[in-house]
Amino acid sequence: MRHPCGRQDALACGAARPPRSPRGPAAQARGRSDRTSRYGPPHWREQLGKHRAMSLISTGEPRAPILVLTIGNPSRGDDAFGPVLAGMLQDWLAAKTPAVQQAIELISEQQLMVEHAMDLAGRQHVLFVDAAAQGDEPVALTPLSAPPPDASLKPFDSHRSSPAQLLSLCEAVLGTTPPPAELLTLTGSSFELDTPLSARAQAHLPQAWSLLQSWLDRVLHH
Repeated sequence: MRHPCGRQDALACGAARPPRSPRGPAAQARGRSDRTSRYGPPHWREQLGKHRAMSLISTGEPRAPILVLTIGNPSRGDDAFGPVLAGMLQDWLAAKTPAVQQAIELISEQQLMVEHAMDLAGRQHVLFVDAAAQGDEPVALTPLSAPPPDASLKPFDSHRSSPAQLLSLCEAVLGTTPPPAELLTLTGSSFELDTPLSARAQAHLPQAWSLLQSWLDRVLHH
């Protein structure tokens, strides 16, 4: 398993990951950056270009085919859903075989940025985990698809992105087909700063964990 924090408490707190090692040979087969000329403002392309340049330096380290990317602020009520589930997943992985550990990369961030599009390239399966302010179900697992390029560029913040926008950037900017992706959400009720997970969110954690395990079982045996 390759994940951004070497300790469980780092994952649990949702700390920003330190700079990761440059990617291996698999990263060399990505689309050319000059395909970005008609997609988005130059500063997007500059950010992705720098991140991509680092990834093209070969270290011989293969990229895990499965990525679980959790999102959330552990100090903001139910927004801690992502980091909490990341900690549960890390404990689960610790008891698995090296083959399973090497097949899954776990990244925990407080928010998504355009650079995370690079983390999607070369994957076989991606799962985003995040809290939602609204939802028909307390917990839901839904497939994601990239919006059309024009739609993905309309309200786009280079410092905060959505999973669907990252999928679109993967294709439009990096020139590579985005991997199959799904989104696991827990509908939160409280997002106040310096508050813990609400009792409602805690009650639905077992259901969310069960869905995550089912997803992993499905993609590991795909």
